[in-house]
Amino acid sequence: MGEVAAVFTYPLTGAHGVDHHEAPVPVLLGGLGGDRRFVLYNPATNERVGMKQYPRLTCLRAENTADGALLVTSESPLPADGGKFILSPMRGNVINVNEFGDRTPATDCGDYAAHFFSKFVDSDVRLAKKEWRWSRGDTVHASARRVAPIHIVNAASVEALREGPKGVAVGPERFRPNLVVQGFEPLAELNWRDTYLQIGNFAVRVTRATERCRVPGFDPDTGENLRDVPRLYKSFPHANEDGTGSPVFGVYGYPVVKSVDTYVSKGDHVTVLR
Repeated sequence: MGEVAAVFTYPLTGAHGVDHHEAPVPVLLGGLGGDRRFVLYNPATNERVGMKQYPRLTCLRAENTADGALLVTSESPLPADGGKFILSPMRGNVINVNEFGDRTPATDCGDYAAHFFSKFVDSDVRLAKKEWRWSRGDTVHASARRVAPIHIVNAASVEALREGPKGVAVGPERFRPNLVVQGFEPLAELNWRDTYLQIGNFAVRVTRATERCRVPGFDPDTGENLRDVPRLYKSFPHANEDGTGSPVFGVYGYPVVKSVDTYVSKGDHVTVLR
């Protein structure tokens, strides 16, 4: 048996993560409450964009407000005093943002938000807020999505990277997890596919290992390309048994929730159900 070591959400896809420390986070059929509720997209293609395309986004701290707005803070210059900027979504056009092949229903947040983010990343992007029904899992159930909504990283696997022959000073936040778990052997998570993890009063069905991209090579605070983690990818396990597939680290899964009063928090017990 292990436990949850940390819980993260990312109110704005691509921006810096929010560490919830001891605070409980709601668990919905569509993922963790407030996670990736806002998304940037390319208006020419409706393709989702994030830190992979614009590493500087990680310099932004984004939070969901009680009235449904997005609070953005950064040490970088912002068009507001005190480095804070509140985006109150306008009731714009409902669009479908293409996220890894899934058509995610979202509401465009208007020209003001588009101007701000386009200026910040120096490219033409727009902001959209995902429909609440998507977060609830009402449109496309999380089990049917191309990428499951909960990303889990094993703390022992991260520690093994640090202590390896080519070890680097890396923390779990570099892999942008929702849940960091501890109390398991390094890389034990790669054997969890098609199993359930009992986490507190809900479960996660693990669907697949996480194929890695260049994002873990960027400093999560500054967006600087350190290139350290991608240099280790040859030593990572690979998606195919013959080693020709993509390097993998961490696992994706979707929540199995039986109650509306379901939460996850640091310290919750984690049990692998075979």
